[in-house]
Amino acid sequence: MATESPPKLQIPRWIQLVTLPLLLLLIWAVAGAVRHVIFLFLVAGLIALLLNPLVRGITRFWIPR
Repeated sequence: MATESPPKLQIPRWIQLVTLPLLLLLIWAVAGAVRHVIFLFLVAGLIALLLNPLVRGITRFWIPR
């Protein structure tokens, strides 16, 4: 009994030439959007770290959380 190899899947060249640039543009757009979100989270974390001592001092003496 001979083992048969599965048939090879051949994608047409024009699909490769169209899909690759579109895929690269999509990855670039998603990376740009993610970059802005990460930047916002980093700025928010920095603001929280910088204001935490001030908030603790205010809650200790004047205003409860």
